[in-house]
Amino acid sequence: MRKPCQAVVVRYAPDPSAGEVLNIGVVLLAPQHGFFGARFVDRWKRITAAFPQADLVHLRRLASTVERACATASDAQLSLVTPEDISVAFDAIVPPEDASLVRSPPITGVTADPERTLEELFVRYVVSRAKAPARESRADHQVWTGIASVLRRHGVLGRLQPRTLKGKHYEEQFDAAWKNAQWNVAKPLSFDLVDAHAIVTKAASWVGRIIALEPQAQSTNVHLVIGAPPSDAPADVRQASADGVGLLNDELASRDLATVVPESDADGLAERIKRDLEHQAGE
Repeated sequence: MRKPCQAVVVRYAPDPSAGEVLNIGVVLLAPQHGFFGARFVDRWKRITAAFPQADLVHLRRLASTVERACATASDAQLSLVTPEDISVAFDAIVPPEDASLVRSPPITGVTADPERTLEELFVRYVVSRAKAPARESRADHQVWTGIASVLRRHGVLGRLQPRTLKGKHYEEQFDAAWKNAQWNVAKPLSFDLVDAHAIVTKAASWVGRIIALEPQAQSTNVHLVIGAPPSDAPADVRQASADGVGLLNDELASRDLATVVPESDADGLAERIKRDLEHQAGE
């Protein structure tokens, strides 16, 4: 006989305030069937792909805790005074101090077979989502691939050459350099990363590198070409990219140590290179 049931999708949220989550399980409550069950993923690679800092030992322990608590309540015919409201039932078995597991709004319906319904919901909300490719970081060379195609179209790519800048204690090779009155070097930097914190850390690292190179003392202009995350990237990633660009502008561009160029302005960079090369040839 079909009787009422309620379920919630369990989501992993490493930073709940950022709104970035992954579905990892389902909890189903069907009191009139004496059923309270949970189903979680048994492979966690997708979690670490999206959130490299995830504590998988802790997550597995949490999932096991929820599964055991549900099974115990179900075996006892829900004698643990588990209310019919699935939200309250879920909150009662998940440690309140652990904010990394959050629940969806309740899903209500009826079922004649709670075990089957739990499996169907798990497939719909967890397995099917897992088949979608996880977002991956874009490397610096991938940013340059797009820039290079624009430079090629403008006829300047083949005229670039590598150049090494040597500071007092540090040196860095730039694969794309050209000369006008001064040397110019371009470096692609990808801020299109999975980990938001890594973006700001990368920006801070390049601030230190450029300062250590002392490009002004070497009569060299540095152009940092920034690959930004797409508009559908998580909000914290997009904010980190904006913060990274702000850091480069505040610490480098404002002191004439580097120019920050968005990859969307590849045509503008190509035109600049073309003018510089033509001016150099005319001297």
